[in-house]
Amino acid sequence: MAEYPVGMAHMNAVVMHELGGPRVLRYERVSIPEPGEGEALIRVLAATVNHTDLFHREGRFFIQ
Repeated sequence: MAEYPVGMAHMNAVVMHELGGPRVLRYERVSIPEPGEGEALIRVLAATVNHTDLFHREGRFFIQ
């Protein structure tokens, strides 16, 4: 299993700070989060995007 190297404090991420299309997505270097009580930190090597993700990003679908 892959682990974060010792002392690694940052990771690359695609983040959004507002609703909208692809133009609001930003590739940023962010701090690696510290897991809280009862949580686990996992390393994601690949992920997918589906229609629900796209609708949510555009503000057309809300998870309740």
